[in-house]
This record gives sequence, structure tokens and C-alpha cells, in this order.
Amino acid sequence: ARFAAMPEDSLSDLLLTEESIEWEWEGRDLNEPLVAGEPVSVTVRAVNIGASMSEAFSYNLEIWEGQPERGRLVHRSTPLLELVSGQPTDITVSWDTDPETRGTLGHSFLLLPVTGGVESDLTNNSVTSAIELMSPAGVLDNLHVFPNPITSGSDPMLAFDIFHPDGDNFKGTMEVWIFDLEGRQIGHGTLENAHVGAPEMVTGEGRNSKPLNGFLTSGSDLAPGLYLCIAELGFLDEERRTTARTKFAVAR
Repeated sequence: ARFAAMPEDSLSDLLLTEESIEWEWEGRDLNEPLVAGEPVSVTVRAVNIGASMSEAFSYNLEIWEGQPERGRLVHRSTPLLELVSGQPTDITVSWDTDPETRGTLGHSFLLLPVTGGVESDLTNNSVTSAIELMSPAGVLDNLHVFPNPITSGSDPMLAFDIFHPDGDNFKGTMEVWIFDLEGRQIGHGTLENAHVGAPEMVTGEGRNSKPLNGFLTSGSDLAPGLYLCIAELGFLDEERRTTARTKFAVAR
């Protein structure tokens, strides 16, 4: 009842923008991706642009890895934040990243008023920001053929992603085999260092991709059916290798 009688321009109004979010992690250049499993720190600058200067309002800061309510909640304020209108407030939060996650990882930042009716504009209380997470060890991932199924007239591609803590300095060799469902090898090929391509942080078609026909035995014409593709990536100066598999269909 008290707030309902107050003019809107005397209420709190928290503002979050992309510039409100500042990431930090130790031991690595911020231009390089963070290694999954390492701790990360973020400072959120909440600016209260409301006209009321004399009162502190209670807020809850939530940080979600991914979408709110659907991702992983990595922070919720305890105790609540007391934010005064007309003043900026910096909140620094740290947590350990998920060692099993890699690639571009979006985060959602929300400032939620604890008492209803204290905000004149809730649309500017949230913002998203992303960081890049690299696997702690080199890995070959997201091997797939597109389009799938392959149809007449299409130009099929074999796509893959490489994650490595050395980033663009990664060197490796990838070997590819293609089999039919009876176990007969109908394709084979090798991609050397330069041809593998720099590790791509974004999953998707058109990144690290090569024409599938380049791996098929000369003169092979894929009959309708299901096929298995196996790729093995070896790392320069490392004995360790990583393998990925995928299936694809041909429909004529």
C-alpha cells in the first residue's frame, strides 16, 4: 500500500548492461579461453538510476549458466543486496566452472527486487554475457555429416570441432574411416596439421568441415542406407589420441 501511493519517479530502477559485466580468471590471458574446471570470477556493476536517493532496496542477484530456471544456478545472493538509488554497486562472485563443459557458454545475470513494487522498470534488470571454455585436454567433438540424410544432388560435408587448451597453437593429425553396416571400409583419409584447421570454439556446420567425398574410395557411390564414420585425432608431441564416431544416412 505504501509503494502504491508513491510516484513512479521516486522508486528504485536497477540498470544492467553488457558493460556491467567484467570477467576475470587467473593465470591466462583474458583473450584466451578459460580451461573448463578452473575458477572464474565476475564483477557485476549494478547502477541504481532511480530518483529516490534516501532509501536502500533489497535485491537478489542470480547468475545462471545458460537460461534462467533451465541452466545451472552458479550464484544467488546471501545475504540480500542493499542497493541505494543513485549509487553504483560492484558485486564480485567466484565459482568453479564445470569440467565437463566446453565451447561458448552464455550466462544470465538477474537482479530481482525482494519487495514487489519497488522497481519502476524491470526490463533492464537482466543481461547476458558469454565466456569460452576450453577442454582441459585436447578433444575431438561434434563429429557429424550434413545434410543428414544425404539426398540426390547434395554436397555432403564432414564437420567436427577441436577443443584444446593451446588454442590456435594446436597441432594435430586426424584420420577418418567410413564403413557400411556390414563392416566394409569404403572410405579413408588423413588431415595433417594445417588441414585440420584451428580449434573452433563454436559448434556448428561450416566450421571445421571437409567434403565427405574426399574421404570416399575413388569411384565409390554411396547406396541408400546407414553408414558409420570414425575419426581419430592425434596430438603433436603427445602419444594420446582421441576418437569420435557418428552415423549418417543416404536416401536417394
